[in-house]
Amino acid sequence: MFLRSVFLCAVSVLSAQTGESVADLVAKTREALKDRDTGRAEGERLLSQALSQCRPARPVDNKACAEAAVLKGLFVLPQHGSTESARPELENAVRFYEASGDDAGLALALETLAAIEAAAGHAPEAQSLRYRASVLRIRRIEQLASRDAAAKFIGNAIRIGPGVSPPQPEHKPEPSYTDDARIAKYQGSVLVSIVIDADGSVRDVKLIRSLGFGLDESAYNAVRGWHFKPSMKDGEPVAVTANVELNFRLL
Repeated sequence: MFLRSVFLCAVSVLSAQTGESVADLVAKTREALKDRDTGRAEGERLLSQALSQCRPARPVDNKACAEAAVLKGLFVLPQHGSTESARPELENAVRFYEASGDDAGLALALETLAAIEAAAGHAPEAQSLRYRASVLRIRRIEQLASRDAAAKFIGNAIRIGPGVSPPQPEHKPEPSYTDDARIAKYQGSVLVSIVIDADGSVRDVKLIRSLGFGLDESAYNAVRGWHFKPSMKDGEPVAVTANVELNFRLL
């Protein structure tokens, strides 16, 4: 089993001796997990040390402990049958992020807890948590777009149809996988609506279907870098609207 009680006692003593903070151990855990061969074993060891410092009787960094709890949830998701152990700490992390006003942290905690609930067969609870997280992700994409002056579209865009040629991609980089999604081995698709302007650039990106785990933001950043040969109508370039699905699959 993950994080066995005897093991926790041992690493608690070790972490006290080394003097490493929860934040340091969380950062080292994330770095270790980048190694696909030996990273999960080393990550489990480091994360156990971090969580051993997050007991109620110990003075700790609450933010770092919330991050450790979410990381534990991400870590156990691929391990079928062991997800229940992550729920109490994840629920505490959700409460922390709610109180702190950290929407990004809250969205990830909700998404992780939703996946834990889904793995346990608690579909209604999972759906409710996912909805709360998706609202936060939609808001996040709106914030990214509002800060990007070049992302704004002014004018009228039309739909592709009779008499309107479809745009042709010229530059279409793939979105990058996030570390959180990779740790959880999470896959799926993001759906966005976009305007392909008459100059071929992509503007007015809006999130329609969230996937979470930072992949919505990754999709936004990728789509904003796309460029097309624009649609044509009556021999003139025109702005068009389109829905785009971006798939995230682990190889």
